[in-house]
Amino acid sequence: MRVLLFAYYFPPMGGIGSLRALGFARHLPAAGVEVSVIAPRTGSYGLDPSLAEPSGIRVARTGSLEPSMLLGRGGRAGAPSGGPSAPKGSSSGLKACVRRLVHRVLYIPDANIGWVPPAVAAGRREAREFPPDIVFSSSPPFSCHIAASITAQRLGVPHVADFRDFFSSQRLFGGLREKIDLRIENRVLRHVTDYTAATQGVREVVRSRARGTGMTLLNGYDEEDFAGDALPFREPFTLVHIGTTYAGRRDPRPFFEAVRALAGEGCEFRVRFVGAPDPDLEALAAAAGVAGRCDFAGFTTHEEAVAEMRRAGALLLMLWAEDGHIARGTVAGKTLEYLRSGRPILYLGPTDGETPDLLRELGGSLFARSEDVAKMTSALRALMDGEAPAPADPDRLAPYCRRAQAGRLAGRFREVVA
Repeated sequence: MRVLLFAYYFPPMGGIGSLRALGFARHLPAAGVEVSVIAPRTGSYGLDPSLAEPSGIRVARTGSLEPSMLLGRGGRAGAPSGGPSAPKGSSSGLKACVRRLVHRVLYIPDANIGWVPPAVAAGRREAREFPPDIVFSSSPPFSCHIAASITAQRLGVPHVADFRDFFSSQRLFGGLREKIDLRIENRVLRHVTDYTAATQGVREVVRSRARGTGMTLLNGYDEEDFAGDALPFREPFTLVHIGTTYAGRRDPRPFFEAVRALAGEGCEFRVRFVGAPDPDLEALAAAAGVAGRCDFAGFTTHEEAVAEMRRAGALLLMLWAEDGHIARGTVAGKTLEYLRSGRPILYLGPTDGETPDLLRELGGSLFARSEDVAKMTSALRALMDGEAPAPADPDRLAPYCRRAQAGRLAGRFREVVA
């Protein structure tokens, strides 16, 4: 069986979307599925030198007609593209307003729509030498599904779409613009033969709008990333957060209050944030008087992020959404890697939903609502005192490794073709 995979995010670009697509491309051949990937040469996210294309996989690189890339903002090594918004009233603030207007008027349905023509052309060329049985695509960006849908219809083969996030969290505008986005989404969904989703919540939303029952494939982990001897822990005790912090979408002030309370007790510890710079988070830490307890390490490679997990005293997992179906149906992409690292996890967020349910099922975690300062303080104190829960059992984690998930996906592809 042959699969043509459309993946906007693919190495050397970093991020969870790139890791997910790479996992499929790397492990599907072992399950009897040949893969050819359509991906841009450069994209709108930072490069990760630790990620390499899987050997033996065809990868057709394309250009992309994206204004942000034409202006030199995309594909910079070692950092995600873009940056914090400038203050209103400054010249940079004016640029931000113009940028938002461009996004509203031209970037329909998203900023990557300029990749669709080159991707479709590359898919047509690749199909001459590599006639696929299935076209597979992963979003966001939704433009990736548009390119795959056009290609699948022209080739007369099924289109299986992978959804990593909720539609509603990808839309930035309401009114007429939202109606246009919905029309585009519905047109693509009408032609989707089957679909996969990164969480059960996302799957339920897609199921209400597309044919079929779909299947859930959580963002997993690669066993190879955790091979080798254990790494020495950081001293003093260090609570590590990996990934984007979204301080503008959540309120980390209660957490910083817990940090301040423990610092006042004379506890020796550090809080380390590893990910894209977040000026809002740093400002809130300073306002709480705990900036001296925090390290802001910045963007790093996936290889280094895994090493950070393994060296942590404990890992911090915060959900950016607090209420509603998005919060209940969200599982952060790093969750399974956190669990596989064997380090205890401090989870802050809603107590009901897919993430807390998964953590309770697999073990290794302490829980507190993100506004419960007393509970956070107590949980952090317990972790520092060595009162950590038993880590997740690797055997129970095994079904979530990317190799196993690719095997399930290959089985689904065969059902679709049959």
